[in-house]
Amino acid sequence: MAAQFIRIVAIPPGEAPLWVREKWVGLSLPVADDRGPRDAYVSGVLSAPRNRLLAFTSRVLGKLGKQNGYAVYVRDAISELEKAAPDAAAWWRNDAPRLLAPGRKLLFRTAYCELVKPPSGADNPSARPLQREIANAAAAGLSPAPRIRMPHKVARISFTRSPFVPGLMLVLFLLAGYLNWSHSVHPERQATVHGNLVDWSVYYVSSKGGSHRKLQLQLSGYTEKFRIDMDLMGNRLPAGLAKGAAIDITADAAQLASPLHPLFEPGDAIVWVNGLVVDGVTAFAVGDVVDHQRSQWVPWFLMVAMAAAYLAYTIISSRKRRGGS
Repeated sequence: MAAQFIRIVAIPPGEAPLWVREKWVGLSLPVADDRGPRDAYVSGVLSAPRNRLLAFTSRVLGKLGKQNGYAVYVRDAISELEKAAPDAAAWWRNDAPRLLAPGRKLLFRTAYCELVKPPSGADNPSARPLQREIANAAAAGLSPAPRIRMPHKVARISFTRSPFVPGLMLVLFLLAGYLNWSHSVHPERQATVHGNLVDWSVYYVSSKGGSHRKLQLQLSGYTEKFRIDMDLMGNRLPAGLAKGAAIDITADAAQLASPLHPLFEPGDAIVWVNGLVVDGVTAFAVGDVVDHQRSQWVPWFLMVAMAAAYLAYTIISSRKRRGGS
């Protein structure tokens, strides 16, 4: 089958600088896999996801647009661009080097190119390795008959194509959900303690979602430290919080009987507060904690759904590859 070529007839849109995109006009480029125009999900050459997992996530979230056009292998396109505009080809190598990986493609929309006959002397890009072997054999004075090499299949795990990674993600998300559920607040299991405020402090806990403030209280008559997630109070200190203030704390009865001992704070006894009243003014109640925990289930369900969808995608893809091999 003769190789198919397209000629760029207008400046294609994209994230590359205008002067770089202008250099495509007039070039004849070989179509990848000798296929006609196709519908494909595309992303910017600079903002493109950096791996298959991120690409799949962007596709699920609807961040990738779908366009129709001719696909061209990046390496073939840059090779032709090098002949006409070395400075533009250098931009691609310096500013978008990850696109030069084997198998990466550029999509030129049909409105900016046209199908043309192969240029004089053009070869089929897929046959170039074979042609080079014939030429090398002839130059060495050997028989020009090429040797047919049967590729050896190497057993390997592709962490972006095998079900291992999404399966592990799904298990971890489900485990996190179980731990969150097992530590959820039950209003019927709460107890109340009273005391005067001896001391208090605020500290920060950093996570991927940002920095979160925690309030720690020390009450008279108790050796435990009572901790509060300040998200429950809009990240503000409760009114009237001062040494000597009358404090009413609602907490899990089991934690009051057997406080927590964090791994990195073995000498501290911690009780998490599920309701706080300062000098008779309610800062937050158990119902607020329950609502806050319920709101955290929404992103968890989304992550589980994405991991399950990605797992199904990799399983189906692996079956297709096995069926086609």
